[in-house]
Amino acid sequence: MGDGTEPPPRIDAPTLKRFSAQVGQCATRRELDNLTRRIWRSYDSPANTDGLAQLRVRIEAQRDILKRNNPR
Repeated sequence: MGDGTEPPPRIDAPTLKRFSAQVGQCATRRELDNLTRRIWRSYDSPANTDGLAQLRVRIEAQRDILKRNNPR
């Protein structure tokens, strides 16, 4: 264990809900990008395609919100 050969964890409904809430709490693009990278590094696998697709939509919506609120 811990040698990098374990399969990535599955994104279940509570995890998806928690990540979606964390995305909504990101106040800057940097925070959002860091969270996105952490999620994808941990959960990128074919088994999580649907959950990651849902998160991608939420992340893109949050990016639009942040862009609107701070266009710099």
